[in-house]
Amino acid sequence: MEITYIKKNNQTLLFQIILNDDENRIGIGQGGSEIELLENTFSFDLPVFVKEIHPDLIALTLLTIVLPWVKTKISFPVKISTNFAELIESNCGLKVIGVNKSLSSRSFGEKDAVSFSGGVDSVAVTQIIPDDSVKLMFLRKDHENIDNVQPNYSIVAQKQIIDEFENAYYVKSDIEHIVGPMPQYPTWTTLSTPCFLLADYFNLKSINYGSIVGSSDIKDGKKFKRRDYPDKMWASLFRGVGIYLSKPVAGITEIGTSTIVHKSGFDEIATSCQFGAMNEPCMRCFKCFRKYLMNIAVNNYDISEDIIDVFLRQKNIQEHILGKPPLYFQHIFMYALKYADLKHKHVVLSLFREKILLANDNIEWCERQYDDALDRFVPDSDLRDVVRQKMRVFLKNMDRDDVLIFENWDLNTDYNNDSIQKRLNEIDVILGYIFDTISSNERLQLDQKNEYIAELKNSASFQLGDLFFRSVQKPYKLLTYPYNFIKILLKK
Repeated sequence: MEITYIKKNNQTLLFQIILNDDENRIGIGQGGSEIELLENTFSFDLPVFVKEIHPDLIALTLLTIVLPWVKTKISFPVKISTNFAELIESNCGLKVIGVNKSLSSRSFGEKDAVSFSGGVDSVAVTQIIPDDSVKLMFLRKDHENIDNVQPNYSIVAQKQIIDEFENAYYVKSDIEHIVGPMPQYPTWTTLSTPCFLLADYFNLKSINYGSIVGSSDIKDGKKFKRRDYPDKMWASLFRGVGIYLSKPVAGITEIGTSTIVHKSGFDEIATSCQFGAMNEPCMRCFKCFRKYLMNIAVNNYDISEDIIDVFLRQKNIQEHILGKPPLYFQHIFMYALKYADLKHKHVVLSLFREKILLANDNIEWCERQYDDALDRFVPDSDLRDVVRQKMRVFLKNMDRDDVLIFENWDLNTDYNNDSIQKRLNEIDVILGYIFDTISSNERLQLDQKNEYIAELKNSASFQLGDLFFRSVQKPYKLLTYPYNFIKILLKK
């Protein structure tokens, strides 16, 4: 593969990709999904006047974009250092064509940057690293040769968020549009391209991400798996250009980042919905649903039955609720619904709460920090000391009991029980009936289903299941279990 400049000045960079004979437009993207290279040109608009960018930074920027499609060798529009060429070969198996043997590697700078999205997690990062950190945001722009098949989400909101922070800038790019079937980053590190391109201008030494526990040691909230060498390939390449790859919130959950943002007074600024605007999330996607319930628990927000009804009319949310546990980010729903004040006793939320807490309800660790993660995810010792000090203002560390629960977390095993599975099926029958009777154009009228729901809940199988799980959760009730068991059977 060859990458060339079409246009280059102090604020605009326009590149072209030329595939070799052994390469094609189909590659493997994030999560192992197949992606297609739709167009071979892409560009960046920089927010400041940049005189020079180290060639190795240019190379790393481009590598994060083209890696899914390059096969055996790669040529950049600039000659790079021997050291970085060797790192690319050892980490990616690619031979670099065009090396400047007299070029020194880039040295580490002095400032820290945040790969900034304006979401809760990246805003939380800004509060626990040095105050003079630079916030750099990737902002999507249209591509002149590609029809926009997906709205450029939250651009107005992102610009408004940038205005709320000091040392905050955005870089505009059309990279996402050249990737199919839908606009997306070719690799997760493509998000960092603004940081690479401005690393010399701001004298950067680290790029910090808002990756949380659900993206690190407990992937998707399902099972603990310690990552001793996180992001090994990318971390090596980052170091090769004098930058630490850092994830200071990798030891906390969304509960923790939300707590930091709330205590810092940025609730009204941070936004996590890619479809809404600043202070106006769409309130129809699954992420909004999760965040809404979480905020009720964490920040003591009042629950609105009208908002809940809107959520529950959304097909994607219904499908998630009816999914087979463990659900995506189930640990957050577990915490939210265990501690949220469900004043209206909403029947769907009550049933959903029972479903996700059925196998395990030891969830208090979600509001604390797993300190061990800092030693692995924040490689710069000076930065790590600052993060530890600032984190104490917002969160407590996990105690021994928390750590034991955390390091043995495995919802797959917890749900591998015939009695639990039977109970889940009963709950899903009720939820499925409710969702089937919800009209897409009228307010959820759960009171009309109360008679049917009461009939189901009054059945012997449902009550025996309820008796069993209440007895297991409180062992002293096992003493009266036989008596109550016979009582239910005789009553029926």
